[in-house]
Amino acid sequence: MSNPNLSNRFKGKRVAWTDEEIEIVLGYYYFIYLNNTRKRDYYIFANHLRNMTGNERTNDSVGVRFGNFISIDPAKKSSGFKGGNTKCIPIWKKCINEDRTPKESFILKFSYFVEEYGDNSEIYSDFIEKYSNYIC
Repeated sequence: MSNPNLSNRFKGKRVAWTDEEIEIVLGYYYFIYLNNTRKRDYYIFANHLRNMTGNERTNDSVGVRFGNFISIDPAKKSSGFKGGNTKCIPIWKKCINEDRTPKESFILKFSYFVEEYGDNSEIYSDFIEKYSNYIC
């Protein structure tokens, strides 16, 4: 009797990342994650991201994207995860200025996400306070 390969039965469904999704993850990384790395909080964020997209992206998949941004963030000394650079570098350049300040369109996009999907979560409070003039 042959032993069938059962590994595919236990793999999670791959969900392709959209640019918008990566921008929102960059928003969380840039505005919140750098100051708060509690797994519980980014799991809350990942749930809000799932609510926005309607997909079943895993918490760990979101965590890997944070690692991708760590690897390209000029303010970080650690190496992070280099695998996502081809998708993350253009998003970084689109959203973050050369001097590492956020572009206005990026602030607006993340503030919209927080308003629509943030579920009044306390994890966004520092962002809301700092960028309140961008929030309707």
